[in-house]
Amino acid sequence: MTRRRQANEGGISSYSTKGGTRYRIDFTAPDGNGGAARQTKGGFLTREAAGDALLDARAKVKAGTHVRPTKVTVAGYMGEWLGGLRLRDTTVALYRRLNRLHVEPHIGSVRLDLLTPEMLDRLYGTLERGGLSLSTSRKVHTLIYGALSRAVSSGRLPMNPAAKANPPSAVEAAPAEMKVWTPQQIGSFLRWAKESRPEWYPMWHVLFATGVRRGELVGLRWSDVDLARQTITVRRSVSIISGKAPEPAGS
Repeated sequence: MTRRRQANEGGISSYSTKGGTRYRIDFTAPDGNGGAARQTKGGFLTREAAGDALLDARAKVKAGTHVRPTKVTVAGYMGEWLGGLRLRDTTVALYRRLNRLHVEPHIGSVRLDLLTPEMLDRLYGTLERGGLSLSTSRKVHTLIYGALSRAVSSGRLPMNPAAKANPPSAVEAAPAEMKVWTPQQIGSFLRWAKESRPEWYPMWHVLFATGVRRGELVGLRWSDVDLARQTITVRRSVSIISGKAPEPAGS
């Protein structure tokens, strides 16, 4: 049974449960739509605990850092955020793959507003012990940081837990120095290709002679080749998105 609040108690009231008396607080906070709404939170064992919680809630409202409680999970929010991205298809495909393989299986069920830097540190450690490279682990962090930054700017979170996490540093995640073939090795390979794989020889020859990217090479059409001027014009690049092979680029 709820008793009437006393004037000096502000937004604190008591109620009875099978386990004994409990206390709840209520206060006014932004509703996320430009207005304000009354919010309540119960379950406090003492009036003092409820009073501390009320003071904290009012301070956050005044500072503009109060966030309404939510039942949205990390998985639910990530799906929502990824669905609203306006980036290149290849970038979105990468983010979706990282989320599906490395985020959702580990922290997807965690409520968004309960996610902590410590949880993220454990995630990165688990991924790395499981064999994930430091470079990819940092990409996972970049993904999470970007998603949670948007949650902060939209009022879903008061702060970004990823900003206080400890992912692999940029130096640690840097790829090993690239090793390239010598001109002699390239020449040996091209001679082998011309004799053993003649159908692939033109492609390898163009690749080594121009340094085009793989997607640019696959995207070449006969209309891009000017035999008279001995030039090739790169106009497009082909990528694989969501595991689906691209349509042939030749004409």
